[in-house]
Amino acid sequence: MAWRPDGQRLASSSWDKTIIIWDVTSGQILSRLTGHQEGVNSVAWHPDGQRLASSSWDKTIIIWDVTTGQTLSTLMGHEDGVNSVAWRPDGQRLASGSEDGTIIIWNVTGEQILARLTGHQSWVRSVAWHPDGQRLASGAADHTIIIWDVASGRALTTLTGHKDRINTVAWQPDGQRLASGSEDSLIYILPEQFTQPPCQWFDSPNLNLEEWQTYRSYALYRPTCSNLSAPEIAPTSVDYYIWTLTGRLIAVSLASLVLGLVTVGVWALVKLLRLILRKRQASSPSATA
Repeated sequence: MAWRPDGQRLASSSWDKTIIIWDVTSGQILSRLTGHQEGVNSVAWHPDGQRLASSSWDKTIIIWDVTTGQTLSTLMGHEDGVNSVAWRPDGQRLASGSEDGTIIIWNVTGEQILARLTGHQSWVRSVAWHPDGQRLASGAADHTIIIWDVASGRALTTLTGHKDRINTVAWQPDGQRLASGSEDSLIYILPEQFTQPPCQWFDSPNLNLEEWQTYRSYALYRPTCSNLSAPEIAPTSVDYYIWTLTGRLIAVSLASLVLGLVTVGVWALVKLLRLILRKRQASSPSATA
């Protein structure tokens, strides 16, 4: 799904080969876009709010005029299903990630392939432009994230740590952090300075889905950078990190430590009050009658 930039419309894609445009206020279907021959995996609004890009298992990308419901262009160049599309912030370029393991940068106006980025060893599941429009993040089934310099086509760095395919990557609106979500049930949040070489990531614990569902725990992992004077210490401005499912703290900034202590204190107080309340109820005359 994708919100129109003004937040008044929502586009949803489906395996029924269609795209629906919704009026969010009324909940009504405004239009149903048809044209793909197989399931639609991804949709992305153009910054002008008038056009929409969609990608499909039929190996194509369609650019739609949402007002008329007409197809403006069909982009063909991938050799397998297309999983993800993303407009550059200025709307002049479109990136697409595919099951063929590549990312294509498109000039949509001329329906031209400007670059084909190769480096992943398996399906590319998600692509996201940095707000500066110069870099692109891609997440893949090979368990890695690559940060690309789009102009040169060069991989700036490859981030490892996830233990299963990565389904989504997203930059914070100000570009300071990158988030990734994976089928290993972990969410990583990476400060921007750690998306630059020569940073690497510690391996995360191999958590299974049952453990994740039981503990509902987030694991955010600390990088180590050889260009920092103290490579084992993340900058203090980074206030995430790291809890294992057994509750063992690996690393945390001062801000997170204080927050954690307050949270534990509140939890302990609530437990104590509940215990006192139960004892009073148990000793009340109505309870002993």
